[in-house]
Amino acid sequence: MNTTRTLQATFAADPGEPIVRFAAPTAVGTKKGTDWANAGDLASMIETVGMNPQGGEVRLQKGVYRPKATIELMKNIKIIGGYDGES
Repeated sequence: MNTTRTLQATFAADPGEPIVRFAAPTAVGTKKGTDWANAGDLASMIETVGMNPQGGEVRLQKGVYRPKATIELMKNIKIIGGYDGES
């Protein structure tokens, strides 16, 4: 009798490394925050960095941010602003 089994694996970033995400007043591109061309919204980027065991930083493009809900700042997250939003 032949049996087929499927193995599913998820690979994450090294848990020992802080991550950097980019946020803009208006999210652009893929909105994943991996660079300025794909900057995400502030709340999503804080949440993404907060899920990383080592935290990291969220870099903010210059502008006015108007979150639709309360944003909870978590331990090990730096928020740095004033960037022009260019690579």
